[in-house]
Amino acid sequence: MNTRTFTLQLAAQMLTRHGKAAIWKLHVAAADRDRAGDPHAAATLVQAAEIVEGLWLDETPLIDA
Repeated sequence: MNTRTFTLQLAAQMLTRHGKAAIWKLHVAAADRDRAGDPHAAATLVQAAEIVEGLWLDETPLIDA
């Protein structure tokens, strides 16, 4: 399994479990990590939030093009 596939599966699971609230929770977690001085983790969490939002909006393809 490649990283993109894993990330999309994880995002889909988060969306299934938490609904659109997952997007907000990831952004809050990103802000917490940034305040804690971990900008790389914050950036990763923002990317995850964007993927979940894309799935929620049905804009992110579930397979590689």
